[in-house]
Amino acid sequence: MRKFLAVTMCAMLCVLCLAACGAKYADSPYLGKWEATTGEAYGMEISVDSVVDGGMSFDLQDDGTCKANVGGEKGDLDCEETDEGFKVKDPDSDESFELKVDKDDKDHATMDYSGVTFNFERK
Repeated sequence: MRKFLAVTMCAMLCVLCLAACGAKYADSPYLGKWEATTGEAYGMEISVDSVVDGGMSFDLQDDGTCKANVGGEKGDLDCEETDEGFKVKDPDSDESFELKVDKDDKDHATMDYSGVTFNFERK
């Protein structure tokens, strides 16, 4: 009977540990789809498509991954929280994008890329 109880407890503990691993960022305030709405360069507002044809969006998942669409190229990126927001990066290269979330409005963020400041909204 003790052996059965010990095995059952171990199995339950394993299930709980695996469930916790799957929801790495379940409590993150940054989860959801972030879409570039406008850009700014040299003090002028520009359209996102004029810089990145096909737009740009990042969909942060609770498992620490990100579904990205940059210029029509779709892929999975890694995600990590930073002091000012979050960073998404390509696990196969050194390329990364850092978004700074507005302190007063948590549904807006900015990102500098190729000399352009992109404004993002969480949808």
